[in-house]
Amino acid sequence: MQTQNLIFTHPHGLHMRPAAEIVNLVKQHGVKVRLFGSHNRQADGGSMLDLLTLGIEQGKSIRVEVEGTNESQVVARLSEIFSDGGGI
Repeated sequence: MQTQNLIFTHPHGLHMRPAAEIVNLVKQHGVKVRLFGSHNRQADGGSMLDLLTLGIEQGKSIRVEVEGTNESQVVARLSEIFSDGGGI
């Protein structure tokens, strides 16, 4: 399992497009991804609803845990999504 703290930098926070990218990434690589927000809230990275209800806002640090094959690749892509808001 690989763990990384990431900061979501997009001004609109985590919304539909980056959440969809995360869900697709999880499905594509067949990994288990958990995101931990404030107040020990957590979300399954394969669930759009979980991700959107986590309430990730700009500048918030989120702990990400990735378990499975290609963990490093998945963490690197998650870091890109968190830094550019899914390309928006």
